[in-house]
Amino acid sequence: MTVRTTLIAALLGACVLGVPMASATEALVSTADEDVASNAANMAILDRFYIASSIQDEATIAELLGSAMIWREGKGARLAERNSDSVAGTVLEAVFGPVAAHFDDFSASASLYLPSGSRVVALGSYAGYNRSTGEMLNPGFAHLFVFSEGRIVYFQQFTDTAPWVAGAAPD
Repeated sequence: MTVRTTLIAALLGACVLGVPMASATEALVSTADEDVASNAANMAILDRFYIASSIQDEATIAELLGSAMIWREGKGARLAERNSDSVAGTVLEAVFGPVAAHFDDFSASASLYLPSGSRVVALGSYAGYNRSTGEMLNPGFAHLFVFSEGRIVYFQQFTDTAPWVAGAAPD
């Protein structure tokens, strides 16, 4: 539920129940503060995740991923066959390993976060050079993340898969 929807619902509830407006306002401010803090914490985790991905810091990536999680690459991408309901180590091996093995200077950089409670959509782009072909990889992406207890427990990638399939993708 968005903060605006929560505010409207609380105000209507206060009017119907006869709750003093001061009490309703305090409850709303408290809820809004919790939402802002949760969103900020999740976005900070994503900042660390994207930096760790770009420098291939597997220890930090493993720390940020939940012990049991769902990982979904974009439909049609070569790594989509490695989608899994798995543990962090499996994701590191099935996704980050092949990317690191086939691309130089690979990075995924988010330029905008759209937080909503336990979910965050990150918009950005990939960059890197295929070691075999020298081709530059540079498609945009939208990543959907779901968080639980300060860890990433769900990932869904949306990207143009043509650059990955047209010779600029790991085998």
